Amino acid sequence: MMKVQNNLQNEDAVFLDAKSLVRESSAMRILLADDDEHTREYLKGLLVSAGHTVYEVEDGHSAVDKFADILPDLVMIDVHIQGLTGHEAAIKIREKCGSRFVPIIFMTRNND
Repeated sequence: MMKVQNNLQNEDAVFLDAKSLVRESSAMRILLADDDEHTREYLKGLLVSAGHTVYEVEDGHSAVDKFADILPDLVMIDVHIQGLTGHEAAIKIREKCGSRFVPIIFMTRNND
């Protein structure tokens, strides 16, 4: 299960199965940034099976650099990634977006 926090409306977090976040539609170029190899491989498998192209990185600095290289349609980044945090990397990524809107999904996992 994934925990999705909706900070815009200050509602409680919503729990979703990761598979419910993936739907077959127009193929997207997705930047997946997570320092946990197992998480990256799991999410990459889901996304690729839905027809998307996935570019993987394992730290925040690489996420910013890779974003500039590939200009993805979507960014999925671990909040607690090594190097720059997910939030710090997102700020730098937003600076590179210009007027283009690119959704950023923040991820974290709880081992409880």
